Amino acid sequence: MALLMWIWTLWVSVAFASSPEPQELRVRKRLDLTSVAGNIQISPDPASSVVRVAPQTEIWSDACVLHYEETASAIVVRLERSDDISGECEMDFEIVLPPQVDLNIDLAAGDVTLGAMTGSTVVRVDDGAVRGTVKGPLDVYVTNGDIDMKSLSEPAEVRVGSGSIALHYAEAMWGSIRAAAGAGQVFIALPVGSRVRPRLATGWGETQNDLKRSPFAPTRVRARVGSGSIVLSE
Repeated sequence: MALLMWIWTLWVSVAFASSPEPQELRVRKRLDLTSVAGNIQISPDPASSVVRVAPQTEIWSDACVLHYEETASAIVVRLERSDDISGECEMDFEIVLPPQVDLNIDLAAGDVTLGAMTGSTVVRVDDGAVRGTVKGPLDVYVTNGDIDMKSLSEPAEVRVGSGSIALHYAEAMWGSIRAAAGAGQVFIALPVGSRVRPRLATGWGETQNDLKRSPFAPTRVRARVGSGSIVLSE
């Protein structure tokens, strides 16, 4: 058993003296990426047989420690602040990978831009924005910032503490759309002629539904805002 675990797991932890080189990693079912600060760009490549991770920074800090790990089911990339060296730590990531890989991203500060991934996408951002296009199921939480997603076709659950949410669906969707904002606006657009089962609630603000209501509609929309507005549109 110990030998099998050694075969399936690769662990690298390095504090770099200069900006780290790009890495090519074997494709796994999921990519787990955790970072303290910086922007993240995810680009799908159907022809790719590897996951290419390109860390980028204008000024490298010795306070940064970058970890890579490969297991049987996941690639793990983690950027942390060193416990031994003080200073700022910030790094951008450009990642190219097959579109079917599931994503699990946790970012303290920065923006996440997503290409048309077909696997499940889970993103957590403390301070920043999440934008782009996703073809698979979507689960996003932003504490302070905005969510702006286009060309959606699968169920989504999105939340912001303070900020705006905009979801644009390119195809009719069977399932649930859930959106919540503590303070801000929720805007959801579905294709022309879409029928919905909406449940909209605001503590302070207005709701607007331009879509057809039906108790038998394939799309359920649940949206709530503490302070702000909700709009369902074609």
